[in-house]
Amino acid sequence: MNREGDRHSGSYIAYQPEYLSGDEWKSIPIETSRAGIPPPAIHGGISALVDLYGKHQALALAHTFAAYQAANGHMSVEVRAYPYRVNFEVKVLAISEAAPL
Repeated sequence: MNREGDRHSGSYIAYQPEYLSGDEWKSIPIETSRAGIPPPAIHGGISALVDLYGKHQALALAHTFAAYQAANGHMSVEVRAYPYRVNFEVKVLAISEAAPL
């Protein structure tokens, strides 16, 4: 089956976990790859490419961050899952059979 020219495109909302520092929202630093949070069933691979998460995953990371802050004696921290629209297009192009792998 020749897949040349197959295209898939669309958009969806993905989220960044953030915390409030003074009067500025900052991204929560995620130290490990995806931090053990399972990706969303839809668009999880694309979100991983751009370091964004599904809403529930972002909220889980944000609240985990807040819990660690509280456990380490820091003041209560306000967190959120900030939304971003992700637009994507995937296009299949054939490679010549003579091309080396």
